[in-house]
Amino acid sequence: MTKEEILGRINRVRFWYHRIDLGNGICTAGSSGINRFDRYCFSEELRGKSVLDIGAWDGLESFKAEQFGATRVVATDVWQDAPVNKKYWEGIRNGDEGFRCVREILNSSVEQQNIDVFQISETKTGQFDVVFFLGVLYHLQHPLQALQIISRVCTEMLVLETAIIAPGELLAEESEQVPVMQLRGTSGWFPNRLCVEEMLKLADFKKFDYSSFKRVPTTARDAQFGVISRDTIARDYDLTEEAGMKLAAGTPVAVLNTELGDMEIAHPQARRLRIQWGRPDRQAWVDKNVVKISGKRPEALDKSKQTKTTRLILKAYK
Repeated sequence: MTKEEILGRINRVRFWYHRIDLGNGICTAGSSGINRFDRYCFSEELRGKSVLDIGAWDGLESFKAEQFGATRVVATDVWQDAPVNKKYWEGIRNGDEGFRCVREILNSSVEQQNIDVFQISETKTGQFDVVFFLGVLYHLQHPLQALQIISRVCTEMLVLETAIIAPGELLAEESEQVPVMQLRGTSGWFPNRLCVEEMLKLADFKKFDYSSFKRVPTTARDAQFGVISRDTIARDYDLTEEAGMKLAAGTPVAVLNTELGDMEIAHPQARRLRIQWGRPDRQAWVDKNVVKISGKRPEALDKSKQTKTTRLILKAYK
């Protein structure tokens, strides 16, 4: 595919979550950084292995595992007809169109199954050397059951990333000495670190490794792909009626990408911006000429509604 064909293909996807590097200075317009995979610090661990990616969404980790030498990669998610929180998932994404788009552009061999974690079994998916379970655990109403299911199909290593509650945030300092979880309504359970370890032990994982992970700062490579702004650091923009959207002037938005991924916003060839406002599903391309960057923080962002959590990353071995 030519660069123009790739741009046309990714621009037709209505919502992106992952920012996936497609080469030729192009990336998808998601809000989750393209260097996210770097935090897992893989070198040769995936080469020649089979990998199961649970909750793959647009497939960032699935396609990266393939690029890192995995011989078989299976991506699973509830792209359609989610059995739990169906209205929520339908409101923030449009099925698997992003995943299929990237697989086509990369000419990838990653397999796809539309199932949730509770439907995974040796019969349906087979067994895997490595399982990715990234950003899913805290969405579940039955997290221990999910880990026990994963254990039955994982033969070597589970890479787990989850939001947790930490001392001084939602619980008192001494709470770290006992395994606890807090129920967040339909969002599922938020465990503390000790609770995660205890559940993994009950699921028959024997050894835990935190040492190989690092916090990945914003890098020059990430900056090549336009300005990334999340709601907490969104700037204020003045959108006029020329943009074709019903947005009041001063509506806080986040710029996710430029039309050409390797272009800065100020570059004359970057004619359009991918913006997001309010909910994740509210995304659109707008003409750069009708967007006025004021450079100030919007007053409309309600910090009291932000959830304060800490993310935990570990490798668990059988």
